[in-house]
Amino acid sequence: MNNKNWIDDCISVLVGANHYCVDGLHVIAANTGVDFPCGTHSHEEFELMMPLLHDVEIINNGKFLTMKKGMIMPFNPYDKHGLNCRQRINNFLCILVSKDYFNNFSNEIFLNSTPLIFENLCFKPSNNLNYLIGAFIDESNCCQEGYEIMQHHLAKLICIELIRSSQNNILKKAEKQMCPSILRAVKYLEEHYNLPYDLEETAKVSKLNKYHFLKLFYNNVGMTPKDYLTKIKIEKAKSMLLEGDKTVSDLAYELGYSSQSHFCMTFKKHCKITPTQFKNSAY
Repeated sequence: MNNKNWIDDCISVLVGANHYCVDGLHVIAANTGVDFPCGTHSHEEFELMMPLLHDVEIINNGKFLTMKKGMIMPFNPYDKHGLNCRQRINNFLCILVSKDYFNNFSNEIFLNSTPLIFENLCFKPSNNLNYLIGAFIDESNCCQEGYEIMQHHLAKLICIELIRSSQNNILKKAEKQMCPSILRAVKYLEEHYNLPYDLEETAKVSKLNKYHFLKLFYNNVGMTPKDYLTKIKIEKAKSMLLEGDKTVSDLAYELGYSSQSHFCMTFKKHCKITPTQFKNSAY
């Protein structure tokens, strides 16, 4: 069946649900009860389902599972999933993502050429993910000038955050390949991104001398710890700029830069535009 026709048919069946889409991402949200038919189905899109008011019993690839209230259950392309009896689900969020769209991001952002596979385990959406989905829906509803650009940026960020928040082969592969000493340092940098780079302190977390640490970090991560920290700061800056409620000066301070000019210079070096230009391009 044609992909677009399948999604159109899906929307037509889910009476009472609102549909928002851009590129390879679709968000279906219902603020009322929607009747779901009995039976299983499969398709080539990733599907991530979150019931908002109650648990939902489902079948996936012959196994009985529970979609927990307020948590996201991911389904991979061609997973045979559905309900064993007709049910009414009161308030839910469903995200459909094109297989190619998702895999392109895992390749580009996480430097992975293996197809993305989620574990069929419920996961709690991060605060970032909740915000990004809400902003995506708001932009789709208000249709203010520049909303198309906002939608494109937000769709990409939603995909990245879904991979970060869930259990999947991409993150497991990265952690499995990383030695424990470097994994400790990576997690330390991710949790303390707002601090200035300190080689001595980061090496201490890894329990290695700094010279051995630098060599091992580069071999495991593919960049220096300082560059990795900068990458984290830039990604955080992009998300914060899209929120639109903080000045560039505030961002520089929160991200641990010594000055606004240092932050702007670093941002432009990596993104080819200034933070202000990035923020304006999203509106």
